[in-house]
Amino acid sequence: EKALKMGATDFISKPFNSTDIQARARAHADYQRERQQLEEQVTVDRLTGLGNSNFFTSRLKQELAFASRQGHSLSVLRADVDSFNKIFIRTGRDAADEMLRQLGKLITRLVRKEDTAARIGLAQFAITLPTADQEGARVFAERLGRQVREAAISWEGKRLPVSLSIGVLTPEPHPGQTARAVMEEANLVLKEALAQGGGAIMTEEKLRQMKEEALPSHPEAPPGGEEKARPEPEPTVEEALSWLAAGQEKKVRPHLPALRQRLAPLLRLLDKGADGQGSGTKK
Repeated sequence: EKALKMGATDFISKPFNSTDIQARARAHADYQRERQQLEEQVTVDRLTGLGNSNFFTSRLKQELAFASRQGHSLSVLRADVDSFNKIFIRTGRDAADEMLRQLGKLITRLVRKEDTAARIGLAQFAITLPTADQEGARVFAERLGRQVREAAISWEGKRLPVSLSIGVLTPEPHPGQTARAVMEEANLVLKEALAQGGGAIMTEEKLRQMKEEALPSHPEAPPGGEEKARPEPEPTVEEALSWLAAGQEKKVRPHLPALRQRLAPLLRLLDKGADGQGSGTKK
């Protein structure tokens, strides 16, 4: 009885044998597995009422496919609560949860019916904005950031100062675009927003301009008076396939030797055939 009160879920009375133990263990393992599968099927974040990470990924795949077919714009926002760990340590878990709960309600009120909002991390949110170009997404991000700063989020009578760092990405729609690649790219933009010190909004266009401004305007010419062009970084196989899917064959051609070298082991294996004896032909 004491063990059950402390959290045990079952017991076996003596005398018992190995068959009893295995049967009970198997039953509990099956139960835990089924419960985990049910939790994974749930699409709503219980704390904020927004979608969860799995739901957002599924919706993003659909939105990317639709944008590619229709030629529409699609923007993705990733937002992080600034200094969340410090807030958590200073105010405690209950206050931090209440802050996230109120942020969820604020985002729900702000998004359109066709938008998708989700909590994808401890204190990180993501939003898709179908048909929104980069300028429209930037305006939305500024409105979201302003309303969060002005929101009267409080705990036990004390106001909690909250701000968001937001990264805005408007990927080029094409059939080879993947949800994972888009989220990784959006995360890079978000990291630059976080690096600004909190409450910043970063778009991919602004990030590109910052990088261009950081380059020297008059780089020193190498000996001989001729300036060598910087070599373009080699694309990954996945990037090359994405370019081909988007009809950018000319962009891929200069990198064919490097791509062929990367794929050489796979091509040799394919040439051997399934039985490993070789196809008997050379290509």
